[in-house]
Amino acid sequence: ELTATFASREEIAIPAQLLAEMCAAHKRFDYLGALSAYQPAVWGDEGWQTAGKIDYRGLAGHHQEITLIYSNALVNIDIGRIYQSEIVTMRVFDVLACEGFLLTESTPAIEEHFKPGYDLDTYEGPEELRDKVRYYLDHPEKARVIARQGRRTIEAKHTFAHRFDTILSHAKL
Repeated sequence: ELTATFASREEIAIPAQLLAEMCAAHKRFDYLGALSAYQPAVWGDEGWQTAGKIDYRGLAGHHQEITLIYSNALVNIDIGRIYQSEIVTMRVFDVLACEGFLLTESTPAIEEHFKPGYDLDTYEGPEELRDKVRYYLDHPEKARVIARQGRRTIEAKHTFAHRFDTILSHAKL
């Protein structure tokens, strides 16, 4: 039997979203491959177990556990999904709020809200990521100084109160 149906926009988006997630996973595996000499600790779903030379730690609990992970790691790495290049992900705000040092991909959105080398640091591609990880592991105090400044920037510009003020100002209430 052959049937045809018309899919809703949400149903059409599901295969596209699945494809985007698959591409993002390959990108992340490639970037982590550049860091294999450091055997980075990774928290996430079970799919990370196949990522190669990493120290897979399982799922990270929200609240206290993730706060401890972000604040105690010398270097936190954010490898964005391919389709997220125009936004600042929540992880960026979360890591900086925990006074964690963050290396994230260089994007116009990041540079609109933060100063690379001052609040966090950025990279373009797996080779530069590897080089910067090596640099900050060799210079931990520089990472800590940037992490403290990142926390100050979050407190000064990026709290929930700031977001609500922005939303309300656009709503003109």
